[in-house]
This record gives sequence, structure tokens and C-alpha cells, in this order.
Amino acid sequence: MEHSGRYLENLRIAGGVARRVKFDLVVAFDFYDGPESGLAFHSSGEGLRFLMVGESKTRLFRAFRLALLRGNWAEQVEKAIEPSLRGAAGRMVFALDADDTISALVDVTSEATEQSYYVAIGGGYLDELAIAAVSEADLKSPTGAEEYAAIHRHIKQADRLVTGRVE
Repeated sequence: MEHSGRYLENLRIAGGVARRVKFDLVVAFDFYDGPESGLAFHSSGEGLRFLMVGESKTRLFRAFRLALLRGNWAEQVEKAIEPSLRGAAGRMVFALDADDTISALVDVTSEATEQSYYVAIGGGYLDELAIAAVSEADLKSPTGAEEYAAIHRHIKQADRLVTGRVE
């Protein structure tokens, strides 16, 4: 899924929920049945830090906290993704097994300032996400099943506020 370079900032300003979000490159720092922490990038240049903070009771879905990084990472992402491996499914790499281009990307993003914050619910491989903006203070909550439920409620509420849907 390719987005304009400001779609997450626009989501923060306008509110609501972005659905079916996928990333062009995921750099996993920790992995257990899916990435648990790391970096995620769109080829448009948006880059985020992410942390898995809870799972659904069935463990089919996960909740994530995301922080949008200041800057445009498109050039570094293009270098990191081999052209023959690009595709609709995106690309996941592991930071420990990374080549020089991935290592350089990790190094430069470690110094990046966070500019806005989000929560997401979706697949265990950081795919098909529903994302909603939150304040930085909202990210300081505990992890686990309760966190999954809280994020799920927040996303449903954000969706209702914009669409006017009542369940």
C-alpha cells in the first residue's frame, strides 16, 4: 500500500481510522510469532517505531503502539529494498541479520525525533492494520490483554466519531 508522504500526519489532524495499512519495509528487532518491536516504513518516506503491546484472546490479532519519525526515509528505504523483492506483501528483515543498508537505516532512525503517536490493531505480521492517532500520554499504559482491549475500544470510538456509525 503506498501513501502520500503525509497521510499519518493528516490522520492525526483529521482523526478517524486508517484501515488496511501495510508497510513496504519492516525491520524487526524482536520477533515471536511476528515482529514485536522495530521500524516500519512506507516507500513514500514515512517511518515509524513500533512496539507490540497486546494480543487478542485468540492470538490472531495484535495491538501495536506506533511513533511517526520526523523526516523522509524514502531514499534509505529504496536502498534497503532490493528491487526484485518488492511486492504487494512488502518486505520484512531482521535487524540482527541485516546487511549494511539496513544497519545504516537503523542507525540513522535511532536518532530521529518522534513527531506523532498512534495505536493499531491488526495481523501479527504488522499487516492489515487499523490505525488511529493518540496523544503521547496515551502510549504510557501497561501492555497485555487489557492493553489490546483498550486499543481496540479506542479505534472503534475514533471510527464512530468520524463516520457517525453506531453499533
